[in-house]
Amino acid sequence: MAWKCQRCGNCCRVEGYVRLRPGEADLLAEAMELPAGEFIDKYTHLTADRQCLSLTEKQDGSCIFLLKNNTCEINDLKPAQCRNFPHKWHFSGYEELCRGLSDPGHSTGEEENSEE
Repeated sequence: MAWKCQRCGNCCRVEGYVRLRPGEADLLAEAMELPAGEFIDKYTHLTADRQCLSLTEKQDGSCIFLLKNNTCEINDLKPAQCRNFPHKWHFSGYEELCRGLSDPGHSTGEEENSEE
């Protein structure tokens, strides 16, 4: 599947979990210069199945780390679930929402991190 991120932010606005893998909360806490417990309290919640932590959502349902310009505040350390979109993880209906799939100019199957 050809895909190139267009920084539309649509994948960051979909309702649902951004599940953190073991160690990801610690890495993010360290990068933000916060104690792990404070990061967890402020930016995560326990999933309903009680299997892992998920990033908190803003009131509008978007990811807590999605900035107004549709970039990710934690892009360099974003969780594996986010890094793996859309190849290893995606949500129902992503084909209609993801501009990276509908852009006729896309040419690669990998995200380019050029906004930083």
